[in-house]
Parts: sequence; structure tokens; C-alpha cells
Amino acid sequence: MTIIVQKIQPHYVFLNLMAHLKYSETQDIAYLRAYHTIGRRRNQVNTCLEFDFVSKLHSLIEWKGECWMIRDMSANGTWVNGERIDSFTSYLLKKGDVIEIAGQDGVKFEFCDESPPHDMIYQVEQKLNVCSLTEDCMLPNDETPEVELYKCPERQQWFATRVGAEQGHQSELGPFEHDSELNVGGNHWRFFLGSEQSKTVVIESIKPEMSAVEFRFDISQDEESTKLTLIQGTQEQDLFERGHHYILAHLLRHKHAQLMDSIDLLDAGWMSCSDLGRDMGVDEKYLNIMIFRARKQIGQALLGYSGSAKLFERRRGAIRTGISKYSIYKGSKREI
Repeated sequence: MTIIVQKIQPHYVFLNLMAHLKYSETQDIAYLRAYHTIGRRRNQVNTCLEFDFVSKLHSLIEWKGECWMIRDMSANGTWVNGERIDSFTSYLLKKGDVIEIAGQDGVKFEFCDESPPHDMIYQVEQKLNVCSLTEDCMLPNDETPEVELYKCPERQQWFATRVGAEQGHQSELGPFEHDSELNVGGNHWRFFLGSEQSKTVVIESIKPEMSAVEFRFDISQDEESTKLTLIQGTQEQDLFERGHHYILAHLLRHKHAQLMDSIDLLDAGWMSCSDLGRDMGVDEKYLNIMIFRARKQIGQALLGYSGSAKLFERRRGAIRTGISKYSIYKGSKREI
């Protein structure tokens, strides 16, 4: 019979990345989704165990906001640390707990991590090579980026563009769902969407909002240099002169002009990537690198703020900024 879990090579050292089960017999692992089912029903459960003694839906492991709980849904039972748990009753799981599916002669797992579920992408061939899915996620790494991942604000799905694409040849890849794969440099990466959107919204709601921060751009008279200052109340954070700040200023100028033409706020600001690259005087490959640098620098400056994913928003072939509070000075005179 077959056990379908995600295999890890024994010589790797597991990092504390995400809640997972470890199959005791082979050391295979299964990452946990927020609502994670275990059973015999292939393609309908998250972890499939193809044994006659396993029920179609045998056990359920669920994230309850602060902890993981397990429920037995089977005929042959589920054991935790040698004790059979009551059917259809939730029990707290703690790191190091041993879960036995159908008793001592069944399938044994160790519950290895209590971390909350989250969205990530991992390398199929080396499953410990994991990246959290954020708006500054570049593959295979930040130093030699080939692909940039982004979440479309309208479709609420993950997409990608190739950083190295020449102008006019850049295409949108996706949308990517749970278990979708993406090939980067000959390696396969798999999307693991482990969290629930409702829980993400709750977590985000308690953070300060990026919308409360004013972005002040000081552009030289000849437009050769652009300085960015982040202002909230009496606090100012100087991000100095950087070439990538000019991209944001340009997008805000474009957005402001459209708003002055009475274009609805929800539709204003979109600009084709090819037009933006042409205006910046760079090809789309370098444009994407500049956008990545801007997102990384400003994201670090606004660490802990919600809404920072709106710094750059993408849709097919187009980009805009979701910055809502801003001022642009050219020389010493305020332009916007």
C-alpha cells in the first residue's frame, strides 16, 4: 500500500518553518493546512494513507487561532501519546505528541511544530528550501532573482513574472492554486496555501496601517535624483536618495493625473509595464529589479504595518501603487 506524504531526505536538518507531521517509519513529512484531513480517500484528503484499516476520512487536525486541535472521525480510532481519543471530540495537540492512526499497528506520526499555518512555496526536490509567500518573494533567491511572485488585488490569486524577460516578451504566469508548481532554473517549486484568509484579515487588522504614513518625495530640478521620507505624525524616517524611488513618484504622478480627470479611485493609477519601463528608460528586466529593491527597502522600513503589499499592485501586464497619502516636491516647490 502507499502512503502519500512529502518526503524529506534524512541528512537535512529541519528548520522551524511550519507545523508538520513526521511519519515515524520513513521520516517523511506532511505540512499542515489550517483545516487538514487525514484518510484513505485519494484526492479528497490532505494526507492520504492507502491502508484498509484507515477510514476514508479518519482524522482532522485544525488550527483554532492559537493552537492545533485533533479530532477522530473514524471507525478504528485515533491515539495521542498512547491514549485513544473520543470520536468527534477535539483534543489539544502539543509539539512532540505522537499520533497513531488506528492504534499501535497502524500509522504513527509525530507532531513536530506548533507554528500557525501560512502560505509558502517550497522546492520539490529539497523540501526544506522554503519561502513564505509575501509580496517581496523572489525565486530562487534575492541575490539572483529569476521570478517575482505577486498577489493580484482584484483576483486575490498568486501570479508570477520572470525578472529576466526582455522588453515586450514578459508574460504573466499563473494563477497558482494550492499544490500548483512553477519551474525556476530547472527546479520545481510547489505552492502550499496553508492559511485561511479570514484569519489573515484578523491578524492584519491589529497592525498600524500603511495608509497612515505619508510618502514625501523630493525630486531634484533636473529629475536626476529622488529622495523619499516616510512621515507619521512627528516621526520621520529618511530613506535617502535611491533610483527606485522615482518609479513610485512616477506612478503617483500618473495616478494623480487620472484622478484629476475624474477617473474612479478604484480604477485609477494602472500603467502598462512596457510604458513604465519606457518612461524610466530601462528594459522590463531591470524595471522588475528596481521594483523589487523598492519593495524590499520600504517593506523593511514599514515592518509591522499592514497594507504594505499595496506598495506595488499588479495585474496582467500592468502595475500601480496603492499609496494613498503622499506629497511630491520638485526642487523646493510642492508639485502634488
